[in-house]
Amino acid sequence: ITDPLHDLPDPRPLKEIDALHDEEVEALTMEDITTMGTVLLEQVRTRDARVSIDSGATGAWTAARALASSKGLAASTQSTQLSASLFGMAVDGDEVGSFATAGQAARARAGFEQALRQCADDFVRKTTGALSPGKGRSCQGSIILTPEATSSLLIGNLLAMLQPGAIRKGKSPLGNRLDEVIASPLLNLVDDATLPGEVDASPFDREGMPRHRSQVVQEGRLCFIPYNHYEARAAGIASGSTGHASGGPQGPPGVQFGRIEMAAGATPLKELLATGEPTMIVTRFSGSTNTVTGEFSGVVKNGFLLEGGEPRPVSEVLISGNLLDAFQAIEAVSRERERILGRVPMPWVRLGGISVTAG
Repeated sequence: ITDPLHDLPDPRPLKEIDALHDEEVEALTMEDITTMGTVLLEQVRTRDARVSIDSGATGAWTAARALASSKGLAASTQSTQLSASLFGMAVDGDEVGSFATAGQAARARAGFEQALRQCADDFVRKTTGALSPGKGRSCQGSIILTPEATSSLLIGNLLAMLQPGAIRKGKSPLGNRLDEVIASPLLNLVDDATLPGEVDASPFDREGMPRHRSQVVQEGRLCFIPYNHYEARAAGIASGSTGHASGGPQGPPGVQFGRIEMAAGATPLKELLATGEPTMIVTRFSGSTNTVTGEFSGVVKNGFLLEGGEPRPVSEVLISGNLLDAFQAIEAVSRERERILGRVPMPWVRLGGISVTAG
């Protein structure tokens, strides 16, 4: 059966994005890339002998993308990328800490040595920080999300709720909330895949539609829902695709944000951490989330209990709550941000109304 919504979009003007391609990266040899890996390995070893690398990688590649259609669309771009990643844990005698990951990515060769050092520093800090965990503390109240946890638990699930397919099928709690307040005024999200030199930047999407800067959430108000050509037609959006088609040539386009980042807040990190009461710091969440109801429950891996002004590692604890409530319960957003795997900057966030259960 032919789906009448399937169609090809008409061409639109495209703008080039600077600094996506670096000739120095393109000229790298396999020996150069192997040397980067050796340097990364040695930097970890010289920092702390207790750190055990289970796996790691350094890579460099150049890519060319081209699209053409029977409607006259023609788009092409070239890009390069460098990457580094580490996975492992710290081992101190008979004690084995929780595993951790670290990574970096860049478009250009210049400055990547510093990125390798940062990757090594992050990995050592995460792995050794997990040694000698103590008992956690059960409570109902505030937790603190590191930038990594902010990205995965808070923002990642919010974006899943904004998938137009889920909205069209009535499976998103945010489907009819456009232009409404859905979160604390401290939440500000921007999607911008047009920034020069950024790893996730691109002049066009899977369908050859131009990328744009979009304010997704502004001071807690939902401002934007992404569409590819099909979903825009299904939703009756007269302006058509928003430039968010995703996927490869093997199947029909999906929908995905281009490059989401959460804006920094006004609270210095030191002040955000000064809660005055025992508070769980969530670094990594492993569990389940229902993006229809917002309910979530899971285990905090490599977490810390902030007590007496100092964080100490704790054994796995369970956290649970509702993300729809959590969006509203953002109490503070840090002024400082960290790039997730060297890519998109995210802040620290303090959330209220979360249940913490210690074993």
